[in-house]
Amino acid sequence: MNFLAFALRGLALIAVFTGFGASISRAQTLVLDMKASNYTVTSSGVVGGTWVDASGSNNTAYAKTYYLSPGLTTSATPNGSSAVNFNYNGYFKQAASVPEPLTLSSALTGSSFTTAPSFTMEAVVKLTLGGTTILYGGADSGDLTWSVKSDGTMSLSKAAVAVVGDSTSTLASDTWAVVAATYSGGSYSFYINGLLVGSGTSALTFTTPTASYIGSTYGFSSVSTLQLAELKIYSGALSGTEIQAEYASLATTYGVPEPTTWSMALLGLVMMRFCGRFRTRKA
Repeated sequence: MNFLAFALRGLALIAVFTGFGASISRAQTLVLDMKASNYTVTSSGVVGGTWVDASGSNNTAYAKTYYLSPGLTTSATPNGSSAVNFNYNGYFKQAASVPEPLTLSSALTGSSFTTAPSFTMEAVVKLTLGGTTILYGGADSGDLTWSVKSDGTMSLSKAAVAVVGDSTSTLASDTWAVVAATYSGGSYSFYINGLLVGSGTSALTFTTPTASYIGSTYGFSSVSTLQLAELKIYSGALSGTEIQAEYASLATTYGVPEPTTWSMALLGLVMMRFCGRFRTRKA
């Protein structure tokens, strides 16, 4: 692990142990946690893909059209963990031109995602090819939608209607990364590997969805070309410090490569200064 990576993850750990992000779940509730290790797809008997929710909400996702289920790629992440491959058909065992989404058994209809939006969405992804991939979306045109392009640029929107906000990024294609989006009190933020890449304000509410999908949205017009190792959704916005702690944990779990940007360099300097003050106070 290089120094810059150590600085970022170290800063996140310091935040945890000094109480600045000690318990992410106290103020926010984890309502969905889809780990690729909990995804199965079969092509005989009862065919199709099934993704079991690990959050405790028991919100299992199923392939909308079983014989067009996304595939499961083993040894997909840098450390050898599996990933749900939306560019591979798990039934036909071949590349998929228009992969189908996975449908949550219970749509996210709570006020945190509709009338009083306050949420966090994060994912461990490998972005491939071009175009835009829908990570999460509803069934109707006014539903909450989170999308990401192959260069890491993200947006929140009311499905096919108005864009709530956009991030900017230069993430290389075919790169594993931890991406996140938060919204609360009219403000939104986007993160890649724990670093803020976009923010702004937009007062809005979303319609109550009749269904919620992973990998596509209203009209199923988006072709998802990513691999997804984990998707987590909170009913509440995590702080920047909590996002960094989440990144540190997920990056370690899946072996996500370390970013090497000037922003990380600055983070390293901040950490050194923080550690210097800590040693001074201890002395």
